[in-house]
Amino acid sequence: MTTETDGYVWETPPPPGQWSGQASSQRIDFEVFKTRPGEWARISEHISAASARAAMRRHRQRLEPGFELTVRTNEGKGRLYARYVGPEG
Repeated sequence: MTTETDGYVWETPPPPGQWSGQASSQRIDFEVFKTRPGEWARISEHISAASARAAMRRHRQRLEPGFELTVRTNEGKGRLYARYVGPEG
């Protein structure tokens, strides 16, 4: 299920190769994610899978403990997703 609240698109990352979209990006508001533990949100779309992976590396450097990131790719494009799993994550 996909919902759009708090400025994010909350959805489970799709299997690789099963989406389409335009490039976009936003920063991670850690406090918003902490109110929705375990839920994935799309935080960026990229024109290439390589730029999505580069964005993931940049975001990882600034992540607080308990957050996870993943990238999904399709037809050479990439999406970056984040979620908060808790302090033990």
